[in-house]
This record gives sequence, C-alpha cells and structure tokens, in this order.
Amino acid sequence: MTDVTGFGLLGHLIEMAGGSGLSAEIDYAKLPVIAGAKEYIAQRIFPDATTRNWSSYSDKVKFEKGVNVMEAFTLLPDPQTNGGLLVSVKGICST
Repeated sequence: MTDVTGFGLLGHLIEMAGGSGLSAEIDYAKLPVIAGAKEYIAQRIFPDATTRNWSSYSDKVKFEKGVNVMEAFTLLPDPQTNGGLLVSVKGICST
C-alpha cells in the first residue's frame, strides 16, 4: 500500500508492479477525477513535477486507442495528493 503522492498514480503503480515482477493495466475511463480538474487540464495548468514524473517512466506506458493522451499525461503522473491510497492484494487470476 502507498499514498499517491509525489510520483502520481502512474509512478506508484509502475513501482509497485515492477517491484513484484508484474505489470498493470488501468481502465482509464473508470478513474475518478476530482471536480474541476479537467478545466485546469484544458487550460494546460499542471504542476511542473508532472512533466518530470512523466519523463522518468514514460517508456513503460502504452495507451489504448480512444484515451485522451494529453489528459492522461496530465492526470496520471500528477504529483499532488488528495489523500488517495493505492492498494495491492494477492489474488488469483484465471485466463
């Protein structure tokens, strides 16, 4: 478990998955977004550390068709926190 601060949701997810020898997928359409955040994104207002975060792990990220990449770039590596936690639990997967 980790708080989503500093490296953003994407940075922490990459770190947790990589440290476990795993990968992860995000259903971008289902991510909750704080009210008003998209207004700032439309104005291209975001913390400078967002760009630094993205630069440090962008080579590990792929986007599916239909994802608004500019919006995702701004939200997923955002270093700010709203108190959110990222939790991982051992599960059983079947294919």
